[in-house]
Amino acid sequence: RFSPAPVAEIAPHLRSTDAAIRWAATYALTRTPKPEAAALLLEVVDLPAAAGAGSAARSAASDVRAHIARGLARSGVPDSLQALARVALGRLLADAHPHVRINAVRSLATYTTASRGLIQATIANDPDANVRLAAIQAASPVIGPDSALWESLFAADTSTMSRIAIVQAANQQGFL
Repeated sequence: RFSPAPVAEIAPHLRSTDAAIRWAATYALTRTPKPEAAALLLEVVDLPAAAGAGSAARSAASDVRAHIARGLARSGVPDSLQALARVALGRLLADAHPHVRINAVRSLATYTTASRGLIQATIANDPDANVRLAAIQAASPVIGPDSALWESLFAADTSTMSRIAIVQAANQQGFL
């Protein structure tokens, strides 16, 4: 409930060995995007899970990565760090947890055409239908009215929900 987040006070907690503390610190930094928070998130994006990780800690660790992915959306990242943020988000697209991948693809979509290939690959290749669906929904402004691409995406995923989402997204872009 504080705004803006006191980045300097929160920063030391991002490296805590307690997964719940890391989660709380990450959550606080991603609630109100600030350039200095983005730099900190990029520093901790690849930290391993907290020591002594049991099933709850692994869950907290994936939640930390999901918040980091959300916090690296273009609106919260200064121009000088955007290339690094896109690389980090690309790595998060390979995360084992689907929620992390969903947040990563949504954040990548905020970078528009610079992330088009990664979003396309997620739509075509992610094993989780919910991640593919989120990628389709996020892809609309990235793909634009490229009819050939919309048609190829429609042909690539035959699930009903994906096809409905593709048609809706293509329609938003004036393709249909």
